[in-house]
Amino acid sequence: MSRHRAKRGWFSIDLPPDWPASSPDSWVSPWGGVLEVREVLHSSSSIDADSLVELHENWCRSRHLHSHETRIEQLPSEILMVRSYGETRQDEFLMVGHFCWGGHLVRLSFHTGLGGLRDEELAEVLAVFFELIPSETHL
Repeated sequence: MSRHRAKRGWFSIDLPPDWPASSPDSWVSPWGGVLEVREVLHSSSSIDADSLVELHENWCRSRHLHSHETRIEQLPSEILMVRSYGETRQDEFLMVGHFCWGGHLVRLSFHTGLGGLRDEELAEVLAVFFELIPSETHL
């Protein structure tokens, strides 16, 4: 499947072509799920893994995410990712990832109704998460 690249400051994400933008930093899947991107922090110092995990867990707790899985991974692009998914109190499916590279931190979150989640949709979201790359101008 072909994808289109959306550049956002220090990073780019590859999106499915049939996910239209509903705002400059939000896209809607054909099934109604919403993927949002937020620049969280730009610091002159690097963010360590422990701080990233703590920030991620605090964010999830504040959103009442009943996480089934939390993983920390170093992506091939050298970006460090912490991600979780699960149900919220609002009976939504939520997958969130916090990504850091150098002093940059960004959050990608995807939410949809539990009954409307499709395997294809989840596969597309995971592809966006795993293929997040730093922009060439910031390497």
